[in-house]
Amino acid sequence: MIIIFVFKTLYLLKDIDVLTKDLVDIFYTPNFDENRHTRIIVYIIWCTIDTAFVLLIIFAYSRIEKESIKIGPLLIRQTGRMPAHSLIRENVTYFALEVASRKFKLTASGLFPINFEIIFLIAGFCATNFAVLTQAHIMALQKQPENCS
Repeated sequence: MIIIFVFKTLYLLKDIDVLTKDLVDIFYTPNFDENRHTRIIVYIIWCTIDTAFVLLIIFAYSRIEKESIKIGPLLIRQTGRMPAHSLIRENVTYFALEVASRKFKLTASGLFPINFEIIFLIAGFCATNFAVLTQAHIMALQKQPENCS
């Protein structure tokens, strides 16, 4: 599931990148292709689908992290029902204490945690990407000689 999340996030960022380039071209190029409107609509739809999928995975992972906190105390309560001075009770108690002491975090191959912070990271990436592409495209248009027809 983590691999799917990473690939879906990459597809989302690629779609946003292409969409940003097309929007910058439309706003700053005097003559643009009419078919680009259809392409932009398609990329907006794909960005929406990918965003919904990424948000679904983030919500599921945050739910898993919240539920994992309950496992340690639940196991400790269950050890009260086991026979006293048994080896199983002792092992389950040690396991429950170990589970309760560790924090369960889902990450994308250890690169970054998969939680609600990733939404802000993606938004920051998109804003930075849009600003850089806009500046680069404006500079490219300023360097082009005027076509006198």
